[in-house]
Amino acid sequence: MDFLSIENPMQIWYISDGKAGHRAQMLGLVAGLERQSCLIHLSEIAVQQLSWFGLLLCWLSYGLLKRLPSVLKSLAVPDVIAGVGHRTHWKVILVKKILRRKNPRLKSLILMQPSLPVNWFDYLIIPKHDHPPVKAGILVTEGVLNPLVNEQRHQLNRNLILIGGSSKRHGWSEVALIAQLQQVVQQVVGQQQGNGELILTTSRRTPTEFLQHEFLSQLNSAQYPHVTIYPVAQTPTGWLFEQLQLASSVWVTEDSVSMIYEALTAGCQVHLIQMPRLKQDRITCAVDDLLTQGLVKSLSKKAIDSGHQITLNEADRAARWLIHHLQG
Repeated sequence: MDFLSIENPMQIWYISDGKAGHRAQMLGLVAGLERQSCLIHLSEIAVQQLSWFGLLLCWLSYGLLKRLPSVLKSLAVPDVIAGVGHRTHWKVILVKKILRRKNPRLKSLILMQPSLPVNWFDYLIIPKHDHPPVKAGILVTEGVLNPLVNEQRHQLNRNLILIGGSSKRHGWSEVALIAQLQQVVQQVVGQQQGNGELILTTSRRTPTEFLQHEFLSQLNSAQYPHVTIYPVAQTPTGWLFEQLQLASSVWVTEDSVSMIYEALTAGCQVHLIQMPRLKQDRITCAVDDLLTQGLVKSLSKKAIDSGHQITLNEADRAARWLIHHLQG
């Protein structure tokens, strides 16, 4: 397959479950492919627009009893059918079976550990924390893919704090969190002689009353002229990604796993803020593994390290891997 000509771009059908995190993974892969000088035409198809029974009937009857869904008829025949999210898996399989008659080289791609047997798909890109099997056609990545890349625009002494919230594996302790934030502020003010810029933002999971805490009110006062607080409701689309390109150091609560990997991919020095753990599972183990590898630092490290920072670039690695397999 030649994907370098305008006349023959790689046609990718992305069956989407509408979840922003899943869509970010797909866009990350597409961005990686484009950085490899691969021309891409991405068609996003909502999973709700595809009937499981209708696809099955279309495949079994060779289109006699049920035709291809109208949403697919106007699209160019794909080279790859991709899905992220368990709701997409069966539909990726059925669409591929229907369209293999038009394109025998059509491949399926899933960007996660599937709920179905892995050998039912051609290619899989699976994060290491899901413990995927060692098998041809499977690429293991450090975390999930995202659209970021290190743009080399980081500003010295610019610091970013990202606050998450409770989740199915983490609780919430405002007392412990405030104590750690006080430590961060002391580090920034003390080690950067008051010249450090500190930006704090929350997430949709952060309790609304958190910003009313006395310490946060102090940070928002004239006492700390270099500190700015942006509640998540006041941040426009793309704001966080831009801040990750500008910050040299990022402190992020450990429940916010996607933001940890995004900060690493953007090339930031990442420090973890501890949150109460309700249970130990593959995700918390993945965070511990990042600490062991030295990819992130614990808040207990007093020095703000300005040395070499390892940057993740998993989207580009996944793109090169996929191109190699498709053209092989």
